[in-house]
Amino acid sequence: MIAKIGKWRDDDSTCPRISELGGSDVMAASLVLLIGEDICHRSEVLRSAGYAVEECASEITAAAWFRGGRSADIVCITEGTRGPAEAPLAIARHFSSAPMVLFRSANHNYLQRVWDLDVPLYRPPELWLEDIAALLASMRTTIACSAELRVDSRNLQGETARLPEESRRLREELSRVLSRGTGQRE
Repeated sequence: MIAKIGKWRDDDSTCPRISELGGSDVMAASLVLLIGEDICHRSEVLRSAGYAVEECASEITAAAWFRGGRSADIVCITEGTRGPAEAPLAIARHFSSAPMVLFRSANHNYLQRVWDLDVPLYRPPELWLEDIAALLASMRTTIACSAELRVDSRNLQGETARLPEESRRLREELSRVLSRGTGQRE
């Protein structure tokens, strides 16, 4: 029998729900890379909320950080006062598949949206901390579901590999039954 593939709907999901991944657990186990000038002291806010934070003042130091084989659970980029953060966003997206947060300092225009969460300049820390925790929980839920689907896929591949032999066996059995049936009538 072919294995049942995990469902994605919340009402009958075999994947963990966001609520099962608890906010404080998400924070405690998460490494945040903060790229750019931290003029609003967001690194201290993140640390006080339980995140481990590493800081890179520029896209050059961020590229070196990533080239050193490091990875973050989430990448936060602060816009500079001089213009949009196109270069840090490009560096982060090139080296990392982690969710990205853009902390705004102005209403700059971008050629392409490559970040997952947009935090306006005057959004209170308690709100953007909740947003970041939800983004991390969602990412972890997606990873857990993806892992479950890979297991289901391997199981299906195994079962599918056995189908040609099973089909051959059934054809032979059917042939024997039909030949006996034909032989009995003659």
